[in-house]
Order: sequence, then structure tokens, then C-alpha cells
Amino acid sequence: MVTVELSEEFEQGFSVLSHETGRSVGDLIHDALECFLEEWQDKQDAILADRLLQEFEESGESGIPFEELLKESGFTLDDIR
Repeated sequence: MVTVELSEEFEQGFSVLSHETGRSVGDLIHDALECFLEEWQDKQDAILADRLLQEFEESGESGIPFEELLKESGFTLDDIR
């Protein structure tokens, strides 16, 4: 369990939202933190993807066209739509 100290502004906001939705303040804070952490992870994934793309581009290697990759895998564009 973690204890979090909220500013008065946040506390009031969560109290109003709790009253309007009928959900507990704890549930609302849990959902807000979960949303934040998912967004943060998405940003971390994007940063990693950018870094890997830069490394690939700097390596001078050539990529495989998507259609060729599908063909080698036994798929067509219609299969993935």
C-alpha cells in the first residue's frame, strides 16, 4: 500500500468527481495513476523505437519491403486487413 499526499486542489477535484460518479476517491486515484503509467510506458516505447530506427538507419543495412515480408511469411495484405 502507498500513501499519497494530494494538494487541496486535487483533493477537492477528486471529491467532486467522486460525488458526481458515485465512485470512491481511491478508485479514481487508482484509475488516474493507471492511465498515467500506461501513457508513460507508451512514451518510453516510442523513445525506444526512435532510437532503434536511428541505429538501423545509421547501420547502412537495407530493410525488407513489407509486401516481401508478408509473402515470405505466407500472408497477403488481405489477410491482415
